[in-house]
Order: sequence, then C-alpha cells, then structure tokens
Amino acid sequence: MIYLAVYIVMSFLTFSFVFSVYRGSSNYIVEIVNISRTNPTLGFTFGLTLLSIAGIPPLAGFLGKFLVLSAAVDKGFIGAAIVAVLCSVISGFYYLRLVKQLLFKDESSFLLKGLSDCAIPAVKLEVIRASLMGVSLFLILTLMFYPNFLLYMAFDAVITSFL
Repeated sequence: MIYLAVYIVMSFLTFSFVFSVYRGSSNYIVEIVNISRTNPTLGFTFGLTLLSIAGIPPLAGFLGKFLVLSAAVDKGFIGAAIVAVLCSVISGFYYLRLVKQLLFKDESSFLLKGLSDCAIPAVKLEVIRASLMGVSLFLILTLMFYPNFLLYMAFDAVITSFL
C-alpha cells in the first residue's frame, strides 16, 4: 500500500510535468533539459521527482522500494529481491543521467549541442496544474521527513480490514 501511494504521487507529478512541457516538437529531450534554464522551480521539482523514482535514499521513492524489498527478503524471495535491485540500479542510471542534464549545466553534453539553434519558449503553467504539482511535491518531501504518517495509515487500513 505504501509503495502504491508513493508511486501514484510520483507518477502524477511526472506526467503533469511531461504534459506541461511537451509542445509537439521532435526535440523533446532538449525541451526537458531546457526547463531548468527557463523555469528553475519546475526543473528542480522534476529533478527531485526523478531522484525519488530512482530510489535515492532520503526521498519517498526509497521508502517504497525499501519496504517492498525488505518484505520480499523476509518472505524468502531473495532472488526476486536481487533482480529488483539490479533493475532499480539500471533504471537509476538513466534517471540520474537525465537529472544531471536537467539540474547541472553541462554544456559539453550531446543533448545541448543544438540548444542554441532551437528557441524553446519558457514554460508557463496554469494555476491548477501548478498547485497540483506543488501538492504532489509537498507529499514527496513530507514523506521524506515524516514517513510515519503513511506507515500509520497503512497499519490502520490493515488492522481495520481484519476486524
């Protein structure tokens, strides 16, 4: 339940970002990389979301992955847990690579070679989408500092289902 709740929030934030940025061009990766240059808050929000999906330890995605993998190891599914960790490491490499391009200005990247040629306008969000993205980011950061809230909710849901 915790894994599901965390990943619903992160998926919602990711798709909100993707639908906000996409303008119908073929240079979608360049558009994503350019976000942190035109709208640093949106770029930082998307960077934190990608780090959380990758399972970087202090963020909420790590909590979900840790609980699922520790439950798998406790039940004896060690092989499945090892495969899941390997898949998480491989996907984390790709997420971290995009975050590096998004948050750190690496002008030597092949992604940014044609950036000066394409003029990509700044992204402006509607109020409703910006507030929903803000609430999602707030939930990710709250679960980073206070994960017991979600743990208590999951515990109560399990206990009440058996009563």
